[in-house]
Amino acid sequence: STSTFESNSANYGGAVWSSNDDPEKPNGRIIIQSSEFKSNTANIQGGALCLNTPRSEVVDSEFRFNTAPIGGAIYWNGNEGKVQGSTFESNSGLNGSSIYWAYANGNLVSSDFKDTAPSTGMVYWHGSNGAISQSTFEGTRAVHICSHASDVALTSNTQVSNSYDGPSVYLEGTASFDSNDFMNAIYNY
Repeated sequence: STSTFESNSANYGGAVWSSNDDPEKPNGRIIIQSSEFKSNTANIQGGALCLNTPRSEVVDSEFRFNTAPIGGAIYWNGNEGKVQGSTFESNSGLNGSSIYWAYANGNLVSSDFKDTAPSTGMVYWHGSNGAISQSTFEGTRAVHICSHASDVALTSNTQVSNSYDGPSVYLEGTASFDSNDFMNAIYNY
């Protein structure tokens, strides 16, 4: 169902905060589908969403004008998560203007990113065994793979414009690249 979250604020997850730290219920998850998140703010993590649950999904949703220091739109700290078919525009954050992915086995697929001034990348990847595929990045600094990240696969992604003449991907951790079309170089720290 379609839901709209607008102009909410919190320390964690300006609109939605989800956590499953109950060892008796290890299978809890959240699914967000066909929803809109606009102008939400978090003081610490996840301007719109802060997800600390395994196997959660965000599908066909829109994120615009959300703000947080870590993960302007989404802070993801759950194993085996997925973002698919979603749009991110004009979000802001110091680490990951749209998404900060902190956990393992994440999958980011077929999503569009258009943030105007990401400081460390529209997507900041901190987890291991992740996949970023078939997504489009419009603007500067598409992806930042941090030094803690390992085995992140970037496949069939496109960067359609880049007004910044620096690298499209900042690589501190380990990643593989296949059939991507980035405007500028990959910078290996």
